[in-house]
Amino acid sequence: MPDETPTETVTTPPPSETPGGNTQPTLEQLQEQLAEAQKSLKNKTEEAARHYKKLSAIEKADADKKAAEQSETEKLMARTAEAEKARDEALAKANARLIQSEVIAKASGMKFINPQRAVKLIDLAKVTVSDDGEVEGVEDALKELAKTDPYLIGKGVPTLNATNPGGNTGQGETVEQKRARLGLR
Repeated sequence: MPDETPTETVTTPPPSETPGGNTQPTLEQLQEQLAEAQKSLKNKTEEAARHYKKLSAIEKADADKKAAEQSETEKLMARTAEAEKARDEALAKANARLIQSEVIAKASGMKFINPQRAVKLIDLAKVTVSDDGEVEGVEDALKELAKTDPYLIGKGVPTLNATNPGGNTGQGETVEQKRARLGLR
C-alpha cells in the first residue's frame, strides 16, 4: 500500500509593479517561492526514498526465496549425482569380482596351471557382464590365451599319495601295475 502524502501546490504571490509597467517579483516573493519549491522537492525526495526502500525490500525477499528454492534443487541434484556415482562404483567393483570369479572357475576347468594368473593375462575388454548378471566372453578370451600361451595349460592336476609324493601322474606305474609287479593280485 503506497504512502500517499498530500502534494503541495506552489502559489506565487502577485508580482510587484515597477515603473514602466513591468511586473517583477520582489526579493521576498522569490525567497518564498524558493522555500516552497525546496520544501516540495524535499517531500518528493523523501517519498521516493520510502518507495525505493520498499521496492528494495520486496526485491531482496524475492531473490532470497528464489535462492532458497534453487539451493534446495541444487542440493537434491548434487545428492542424486553423488548417489549415482556411488552406485556406478559399487556396480563396477561387483562386476570386476564376478568376472574374476568366472575366469578362475573356467580357467580351472580348462586345466590352466595358475587360474589366478589367467585373470591378469586375458583381454578383459572382451569380457562383459549382462544386465541379468551373466558373464559373457570368458571362454573365448581363455581359449585365445591358451592359443597364444599354451605353456599356461597343464596336463592335469597331480595326485599325491604315499607312494607318489611328487605327484607325477604322467610318469611311473599305476596302482595295478605296482600290484602286479609285487605279486599282490
